[in-house]
Amino acid sequence: MQRVRRLRKRRRFAPVGGGEPLRCCLRLAGAGEQIALIAHRPMEAGGPYAEIGPVFVHVTDCPGPAEGFPLDFRDRLAVLRPYDVAGQMLDGVVAEPGTSETELKRLFDDPAVDTVQVRNVVAGCWNFTVRRQG
Repeated sequence: MQRVRRLRKRRRFAPVGGGEPLRCCLRLAGAGEQIALIAHRPMEAGGPYAEIGPVFVHVTDCPGPAEGFPLDFRDRLAVLRPYDVAGQMLDGVVAEPGTSETELKRLFDDPAVDTVQVRNVVAGCWNFTVRRQG
């Protein structure tokens, strides 16, 4: 979390119309919110799929995401990329709007799936990661 706080100080701007996907609280930005565009590596362990990409975050601390699948991401087209415990990518899926939660459950039916990255279809940007429960 300290790293995110440090990165937040580097670049600031206020969105004109809002709608940017905020990775800190997993919702879309509202008009006029102070947000920053920072570089982030979502795969902590590194490896061949550990790319660094742009993410939007609040400039200041926020309450973080609510429990469950983020409401603002439910009706979006998404790419679901599953990974095993060693960080190797498995067969993913393009989830149509409104189907991401069902597709996640189906992916986790495979015991080899440890995490699933939910990504933007057009830009390929990381939205958030879902980890296997239990």
